[in-house]
Amino acid sequence: MKQIAILTLVIIALFACATVPNPGFTCYESLKQRPDFQAISTKVALGNTSDQTFQMLSDTSRPTDTEKQIIAAWVAARQQCAKLTQDHTAAYGPTLAVPFLRSSVFSLLSATADLYNGQLTYGEYAKRRAQIVSEFEKQWAAVRANALSSMPASTTTNCFTFGAQTTCTSH
Repeated sequence: MKQIAILTLVIIALFACATVPNPGFTCYESLKQRPDFQAISTKVALGNTSDQTFQMLSDTSRPTDTEKQIIAAWVAARQQCAKLTQDHTAAYGPTLAVPFLRSSVFSLLSATADLYNGQLTYGEYAKRRAQIVSEFEKQWAAVRANALSSMPASTTTNCFTFGAQTTCTSH
């Protein structure tokens, strides 16, 4: 019974999270429009990895000193977006998601540090970033599927009262 209650709460939280807009997503999207990041906008997807282009994935250059300054500011802005996302998820979403988010944020931060330090080209960074996001999405999908499949089948009970007798059927 306790497992059913916990799983029910997870499912409710999943739907609640989906209905309350996540300010972190808006924050990430707003990075694309920031004028101070435009100098690197053809080299990295400023918002979402789904915005990465073939040019970004095949770029063999490494950041210049000027680009490193922009990357550092971009990372600081992304960290603020990540905090908004994590806070929103902790408040409205399933708490199971928070460790996955923290892990992926750290992995992305680490990859960006490697780009900043010249250990990755822009293209290698784009590929690693896509891989990190893909892995997060797979892990999270597995957690959600497990939570949904662990829930017992719902039953519907209909009761009819005839005089002093009540008859109920469940299916």
